[in-house]
Amino acid sequence: MNFNKRMRLHFIETMLANYGHVNRDVLMDYFDIASACATRDFTDYRAIASKNMVYNHNDRCYYKTEGFEKVIIWE
Repeated sequence: MNFNKRMRLHFIETMLANYGHVNRDVLMDYFDIASACATRDFTDYRAIASKNMVYNHNDRCYYKTEGFEKVIIWE
């Protein structure tokens, strides 16, 4: 996994841990990426930590779950 992808996944996890939610717009604005890239990042994060977040279709936002555990570790 390249450094930029790892930074974006870490950002998703940090937003969930600190604020309890995150959405594509925040990721796109912060990293100046396209919506397709943001969508792939959320898909990749779900593949790594499927139990850390749940998607709410009404407000198009991911929310932290009760069983949240950090998985992105910087080495």
